[in-house]
Amino acid sequence: MKYYSPTEASAEILQVNDQVAEKFSTLTVEQLNWKPNPRSWSIGQVMDHLIVSNSLYFPTFELIISGKKRTNIWEKIGLFRKFFGRFLINGLTPGSDQNIQAPKAFIPTFSEVDPAIFQKFIDTHIKLSGMIKQMEGLDLERIVISSPASAPITYTMKDCVTILTVHQQRHLVQMKRVFQTHAFPNVPE
Repeated sequence: MKYYSPTEASAEILQVNDQVAEKFSTLTVEQLNWKPNPRSWSIGQVMDHLIVSNSLYFPTFELIISGKKRTNIWEKIGLFRKFFGRFLINGLTPGSDQNIQAPKAFIPTFSEVDPAIFQKFIDTHIKLSGMIKQMEGLDLERIVISSPASAPITYTMKDCVTILTVHQQRHLVQMKRVFQTHAFPNVPE
C-alpha cells in the first residue's frame, strides 16, 4: 500500500484537476448529465460528489493547520482506526475490486448539473491541494480525525491524505469510463 506525503498528494490532486480540465471542460449540459444507466452517476454527478465530499473535510483541515484541532471522544477511542484507514485506502484505490458505497453525506447534491460545476470542481480541488500541502511537516500519524460521514469512523491524517488522493484518482477513472462509453453523446467538433 502506497502512502502519499502531503506534497505528493497535493501534486497528484492538481494533476487530477489538470486531467479533468483537459478532458471535460468543454462538455455540454447534456454530456455532463448523461448516465450509462439509471443507477450510475453522470460525469457532472461525479464532480459534484467530489466537491461535496472534499468540502466536508475543510473545517477539520482548517483546525489542523491553525493548530486548534481538538480530539473528540471517537478519535480518542479509535478502536478501528487502522482498520478504517486501510479499508478505505484499499477500497478506493483505482482498480480495486471492492465497491464502497458513498455515505449519504457524500452523495451528489444534484441529479442535473450545469456547466458551472466545472469551475466549482477546479476551485475545490485547488483548495484541497493547498490545504493538504500546508500539512507537510506535521506528524500526520499522530493526528486522528473522524470521517465527515460518520464520527465513529476514525483514521490518521496520514491515512486521510492517501484516502483523499486515491479517491480523486478513482473518480477520474470513473469519469473517463463514462466519457468513453459507446453511447456517450457526441462531442461537438
